[in-house]
Amino acid sequence: MKSDIRTQLNGVLRVRLSHRASAHILLTSRNSRILQIVLHFPVPGPTNNIQVDTVKNAPQVTASWSYEGACDVVDFSVNVYDENGSSLTSLQTATRSVEIPELPQCVTLTVGVQGRNAIGLGPETKGSEFSILAAPGLIQNIQVDTLENAPQVTAKWSYEGACDVIDFNVNVYDVNGNSLKSMQTTTNIIEISEMSQCVDLIVGVQGRNAHGFGPESKGSRFFILAALINVLCKTLAQFLAPGLIQNIQVDTLENAPQVTAKWSYEGACDVIDFNVNVYDVNGNSLKSMQTTTNIIEISEMSQCVDLIVGVQGRNAYGFGPESKGSRFFILAAPGAPDWIDVTLESGVTVLWGQNSSCLVDRFGITVYNSTAAIYTITVDGNEFEVRLSKLPKNMSLLIGVRGHNSFGQGPEMNSTVFIIPKDPTAPIHLPVSLPKIISQESAVVTTLVPKTATSKQRGMNEDRSLAQNQAPEFLSDMPEEISSCDSVATGDCIQSEYQSDQQVVSQVDHTISGRADPEKISNYDRSLYYYMK
Repeated sequence: MKSDIRTQLNGVLRVRLSHRASAHILLTSRNSRILQIVLHFPVPGPTNNIQVDTVKNAPQVTASWSYEGACDVVDFSVNVYDENGSSLTSLQTATRSVEIPELPQCVTLTVGVQGRNAIGLGPETKGSEFSILAAPGLIQNIQVDTLENAPQVTAKWSYEGACDVIDFNVNVYDVNGNSLKSMQTTTNIIEISEMSQCVDLIVGVQGRNAHGFGPESKGSRFFILAALINVLCKTLAQFLAPGLIQNIQVDTLENAPQVTAKWSYEGACDVIDFNVNVYDVNGNSLKSMQTTTNIIEISEMSQCVDLIVGVQGRNAYGFGPESKGSRFFILAAPGAPDWIDVTLESGVTVLWGQNSSCLVDRFGITVYNSTAAIYTITVDGNEFEVRLSKLPKNMSLLIGVRGHNSFGQGPEMNSTVFIIPKDPTAPIHLPVSLPKIISQESAVVTTLVPKTATSKQRGMNEDRSLAQNQAPEFLSDMPEEISSCDSVATGDCIQSEYQSDQQVVSQVDHTISGRADPEKISNYDRSLYYYMK
């Protein structure tokens, strides 16, 4: 700014100016001679020591500086420039520091400061470059592509922020803002599976780097239309599928492991076939089958347990609801004992186990010799042990056990063949244990004979096939003269006497059809085989 000082002087005007100023003074004398002097007052000098303080993830900085010029300063003008030198923001302050808001992050910036007074603006001084470290910025252009007839979508987006991104966090929300699914990806596209169908959904995406998560951007609502068609079809199928089955009845036969199930169907929708299921009382499916009629025979059924039959119709639109009948029960005789054991101590002790689901009222215990039953007793169904006395000695014997109830008798479980020694000092313990599954027609025969002996044995009664197993370890303890003809009144005797020219038969297996091929038995004495024939 210039100031013109005008005055009339009759004498001399003296003006003292500093080295930074100039003057323009106009003097007028009485003789009209004019002397003009112009005074120029200075603007502020440059600022010094510009510093910028940043805070991570904060879009504002604090700039400070110092000023040591001789000329007064009214205020300071502060400017922020980008890396291209373009001014991003400008503000004034009367102090030597200022907070500058709303600055871009993760880009190179510079602050410039210049003083101002009544004369004008001083020169601008710029500080060093700086950058505000921050998390990623906003995600843009979120799009969601649905797949036809599939509960999955493909989400994609763009990111143009200056701050680096390590990965993206993707969230799926319902319209109430509840997060339904969350996942991460390092790319800007992701396939999201197992999506909820027939509801409005929203995808939100936010970037992440070493400085944290950026703000989340959300796309528009979307709807899986293809899934809606499927739901409509399923809903429609509920009306077009068969209706309820009615009047389910189950006919049983005593002691028969099969039943006949029948039902009626009066629904308006057609039925192609029926699905039939058998359940236990806990709802576990035991058997499943199909039929095109409203009656079916179900075989291999469990006996003596509560069962339920369920039936549902099926057509081109799917299965109808399942109807279940009442509980039913197949009455039957007991199953065979699980095992039998014979111990020869102070007589004959017979033990057995029974785990049949059908109740046992009583057990029948029968003693057989080589041709017929010679002794029978009955014990209560709660007893699983019996002691037998006065059985014939030195004779091949066999014990059978079977359960009985009001619906009949079950299959018999047979022990091995055993011999009660006539000599009380001979070995008398012969433990025997058989597996649960054994038929009435098969048993194992175990006899004790001398080391050198011949034996004649008539066939067991015709409903049993017996194998003969001779145990050499017991042979040396047998008495030298054994005759069982005086032990039983049946007339069926086994004569055994020592001979030095015979070998022991180690094992002979018999089947229903006859004796096994002796050629297949190792170390078999063929002469003895033909003798026994």
